[in-house]
Amino acid sequence: MYKMVHFLFKLLWKASPFLLLVLLLMTVLMGLLPIVSISISSVLLNTIVSLLTRSQDVTGIPSNVVVLTLLVGGVFLLSQITIQAQNIVSTLYQTKLVNIIQHRIAEQASSLDLSFFEDPDLQNKMSNASNEASYRPMEILTQSTMAVSELISFVSVSAVIAFWHVWIIPVLLCPSLLLFWVNILMSRKKARLVLDRTPLDRKSQYFYSLLTVDFFAKEIRVFSLRNYFLTQYQTTLAGMYRQDRDLATRQLGLTSLVQIVLAGARTAFTLYVLMQLLAHMISFGQYSLYTQSATQLNEAFLSLMLALAQLYEAQLFLSYLVDFLALEATVEQGSMQTDHAHTDSTSRSSPCIEFRDVTFRYPEMEHNAIDHLTCTLYPGEAVALVGKNGAGKTTMVKLLAGLYHPTQGQILLDGIDITTLDRETLRASLGILFQDYPVYNLTAANNIGVGKIE
Repeated sequence: MYKMVHFLFKLLWKASPFLLLVLLLMTVLMGLLPIVSISISSVLLNTIVSLLTRSQDVTGIPSNVVVLTLLVGGVFLLSQITIQAQNIVSTLYQTKLVNIIQHRIAEQASSLDLSFFEDPDLQNKMSNASNEASYRPMEILTQSTMAVSELISFVSVSAVIAFWHVWIIPVLLCPSLLLFWVNILMSRKKARLVLDRTPLDRKSQYFYSLLTVDFFAKEIRVFSLRNYFLTQYQTTLAGMYRQDRDLATRQLGLTSLVQIVLAGARTAFTLYVLMQLLAHMISFGQYSLYTQSATQLNEAFLSLMLALAQLYEAQLFLSYLVDFLALEATVEQGSMQTDHAHTDSTSRSSPCIEFRDVTFRYPEMEHNAIDHLTCTLYPGEAVALVGKNGAGKTTMVKLLAGLYHPTQGQILLDGIDITTLDRETLRASLGILFQDYPVYNLTAANNIGVGKIE
């Protein structure tokens, strides 16, 4: 848990220290304003009642009433301005936060081994991290600041009620605790649902890309695949919707039952305070103070519990992001070995290439793609690799490019094992055009230029 909180704080601070501090200050202010407003309103009501119960007629508005009224209006104005400012700052901060996270994800994905993109479980990790990067971090911050604000409000109004009758606080909070338990239960189920259906979500995104990306457009039309893929896409979306609907229906049923209990507790408390007023045990101002404080107590506590429940759900995203960013490359790690003995270029621009008893098997495969291959390619030779589909021609090139490590054996450039070479140094000696090469949506000059970026 500490690791997660530390990671989140570093992420939030890096996005914008200034905007983060401004949000925190606004959060504290929003937490204090409700009790200030309630207290001033209570004093104003007592003052008005006192004036009305006097025997002599009141001409004009007394200065203290004017001041108190202006204070109530001032607190309301300050609250509205703070809300608007908080929305603006939150929007700006969200943009910076999302940009940083998406850059981190792109940076991490581009540094991982090629095998990462062929592993469905690892792809699920990246999908879970990137799909929710646009809103989850800000949701965590929003719910965290809301929790702080509501906690301040909760403590302040609790103090007011505790000075009158402390036993009222647990009576009012018991139904709220029940509602919190329901929200936590539903958050767990929702988090489990999101995790379990990640493959289904990726499937829906794939069908969407088939229908919207230009790469597939020709075949979709030539083979009349539009209706087929639309049906597959709609079926997948409908299945996900049914899961969401069933969970939402259960949540609505449980929360409705708890809300009935909560409404009953609030009504009973209001009747109790009214009896105290009619028995002349409290003033009109105190009646207003206690009823408003009780309402604020329940609202603050419910908001606090809801924020914590949503934070519980949102921390699942953080775990996805932390797990994904913690992945380490093994093959590509060579590109970061700046102190290795063989980071310099090889002895010749066209080195001697030797495959020495090389065997390679792809992960999760039963058979070797290459089995005990031994051959030597000398400088100046033109060599063609000929074989059936799946014979290992492309795999041999991928091994030579250092995209995989051999399962067994060595690949040597001028007698140097390529696993000891810096990746950039190794690939600077190669020119490769794969059969499934990409065409970048850039200018023709850029498409040519990326072949040798420097």
